Amino acid sequence: MQNLITIKSFTNEEDFILFKKLLEAHSIPFESQIFNSSINEVSLAAVEKEFNIKVDISDLSAVNELLDKIAIEEVKTVDKSHYLFSFTDEELFEILTKPDEWSAFDFQLSKSILKDRGRKIDDELLNALKKSRYEEISKPEESQSNWIIIGYISAILGGLLGIGIGFSIISSQKTLPNGEKIYSYNEKDRMHGRWIFYLGIFMFLILLLFRLWETASSL
Repeated sequence: MQNLITIKSFTNEEDFILFKKLLEAHSIPFESQIFNSSINEVSLAAVEKEFNIKVDISDLSAVNELLDKIAIEEVKTVDKSHYLFSFTDEELFEILTKPDEWSAFDFQLSKSILKDRGRKIDDELLNALKKSRYEEISKPEESQSNWIIIGYISAILGGLLGIGIGFSIISSQKTLPNGEKIYSYNEKDRMHGRWIFYLGIFMFLILLLFRLWETASSL
């Protein structure tokens, strides 16, 4: 597996183990991570663990299809007291619009409830919603003008903060629901990030050499 993406995070170890067994049963390769998400400052003992499951991007569609099939079966026996039954049509459509923010079960149940209420939910609509969502989250983040100004000032002063800000603007990425990674900021901001980064390094080295020269001169 070369291009891994986290698909599930758990705080409950039993759910984590069940999900691993599910992937194993369907011959989907994965990697798991276990780490402490918080530490008791007094005893230094782990307060809570987090369990992550990663799969290769090439297997992402297979995982999603599997989760959808399971969710469809679970929806058939869902209790009518489930909280989604109290949602308005608009709230349920919000779930269909942003499936990446909800579980496969919530997505499938929302579809089922809307259909029962007489709303037309077909593949054409779902594909249109999916396309719209991808276009929305693919947009670059808002201009980082304030951080760019701070970055330039810090870089000119030779501070490491400027280097850090520049590198962050250049390299920051976000992951789309299909596993594709794209840069978080637009090309104009990233250009400023490169200038800040290299300016910061240049000024830091100049100040370092100046201080070394001062130290040598005083000997």
